[in-house]
Amino acid sequence: DQSTYTTSTTDILGNARPSPSGTSPDIGAYESSESAADYNPHKYVATNGNNGNSGVLTDPFLTIQYAIDQSQDDDIIHVAAGTYVENIDYSGKNISIIGEDRETTIIDGDQNGSVVIFELEETAAAMLSGFTITNGGDVNSGGGIRCTSNSNPTLNNLIVQNNTANNGGGISLESSNPTLSNVTISGNTASAGRGGGLRCISNSDPILVNVLISGNTSSQEGGGVYNNASDPSFVNVTITGNLSSPTEGNGIFCMNNSNPNLVNTILWGNGPDALEFASYDGSNSITIFYSNIEGGQDSIITNDNGTVTWAPGNIDVDPVFVDTANGNYHLLASSQLINAGHPDSTDSDGTIADMGAYPYLNSYTGPSWYITEGGNDTTGTGASDDPFRSIQAGINFSSDTDSVTVSAGTYVENINFRGRNIKVVGEDRET
Repeated sequence: DQSTYTTSTTDILGNARPSPSGTSPDIGAYESSESAADYNPHKYVATNGNNGNSGVLTDPFLTIQYAIDQSQDDDIIHVAAGTYVENIDYSGKNISIIGEDRETTIIDGDQNGSVVIFELEETAAAMLSGFTITNGGDVNSGGGIRCTSNSNPTLNNLIVQNNTANNGGGISLESSNPTLSNVTISGNTASAGRGGGLRCISNSDPILVNVLISGNTSSQEGGGVYNNASDPSFVNVTITGNLSSPTEGNGIFCMNNSNPNLVNTILWGNGPDALEFASYDGSNSITIFYSNIEGGQDSIITNDNGTVTWAPGNIDVDPVFVDTANGNYHLLASSQLINAGHPDSTDSDGTIADMGAYPYLNSYTGPSWYITEGGNDTTGTGASDDPFRSIQAGINFSSDTDSVTVSAGTYVENINFRGRNIKVVGEDRET
């Protein structure tokens, strides 16, 4: 029987049915108020909600913090697109807070402290994903996000921008080891201290994967990243356009036995003194694999207070970003960083990983690559019906024994075969 039955909203005495709200109605003429609603681990928040609501999808809360306060470990808070002017604290709960879209789901701290706080030993099960975190301020550390006291959350798919603190304008970590993936940290300021974008102190060893750290500033060391007694790992990270007022470690500054690792990472466009060790306190070290470091190994200022492990695969070439003026740090197809990462690492298209936060993914696999004057190095695949604009792009995507076919035209470039045994063939040597 597929019939649908609708129950009355009141019982025989006029009492509300079901009671309490959120339960199933009782059988019979009389509704008991002794029922207990099944616990719902999903909470919903929307800008048109109300904290007097039940928090279900059709009856959402108004504020994220109220939803946190009603939650317990393993709950999931779903936040609809919109701007939420508040400062939230996970309060030690290992819950997931998921925004609808990081571009349109915004937590605005209203210059009233850190926008998001983890400070009660939250684990990796505490997740924040799908938000823009902005306008934090009037706080000593962590204008955007602050993690202290062995808090190790998962930070995923976030934009942390335009926040201010004395130290750690974007994100501040103290004795905490979060994982950051697909995160943009940009335009943040350490107004009276260190670490414009990211500050790692007191044995903080975060793992950063596919992260952009750009356009951050500090009044002291470490415009992009400041490390003090910490060992962060940078995997496919782009660090660019950062500045420290004393010009000490514009990109990365290390002191007091810090030992970061860089793999498939770009350190470029941070001006002079992009990577520096402090000349005092404990010695530091850095290990760099398959990364693009502007100025090469000689650009690293150790101040005779540490060691640099310059491992295989490192290069010093223009990354050829799409549009730095407008903050687009994706790679053009002509970038020699394509397929230049660690040979044991791969991008989602199955090829060797590119360097930096944003891989150039390609559905075409050759073996013939096509170049025309009307081609495209921003979205092209190199197939005959979707050619590249530059010869270097064809080379970048080639493997041994592949061929690059170049149509007649003028190509203003200097090409590098990158050790590949391939054929590059023009249509006509005259044209």
